[in-house]
Amino acid sequence: MTKWIGDRVLELIYTGWDVQDFAQEMGLSGPPFIWDVNRRFVLCCELDSAFFHLYDIEPEDIEYIMDSFNIVKKQDEDKYSEYKTKNSILEIYSNMKQAIDTNEPFKTTLNPLPADQNLTHQPKG
Repeated sequence: MTKWIGDRVLELIYTGWDVQDFAQEMGLSGPPFIWDVNRRFVLCCELDSAFFHLYDIEPEDIEYIMDSFNIVKKQDEDKYSEYKTKNSILEIYSNMKQAIDTNEPFKTTLNPLPADQNLTHQPKG
């Protein structure tokens, strides 16, 4: 689980050379990751879903918690005509629950996988 979380956090944080030392501490010697809004959204939703599982929070409670983020809800509804963040987290949460119940690994929808070196900027210089 540590690597699973670490890969997602690393890709979210290491988007500029100013945090290269952190990336190296995490075991990555390459350049920063490209900022991709859609990937970042999925990475965040996967992390949120995983933490909801780690804290044994049930879907009804996730809905309640997510509905308390009024600004995110309004922005999503204005942009997507739905509360995309909440719906995505609940869907990923459900997929994770199924993986847990069947003792199968969770399959991300991200391709390439999180923290893949093919997602980095060209080296500086």
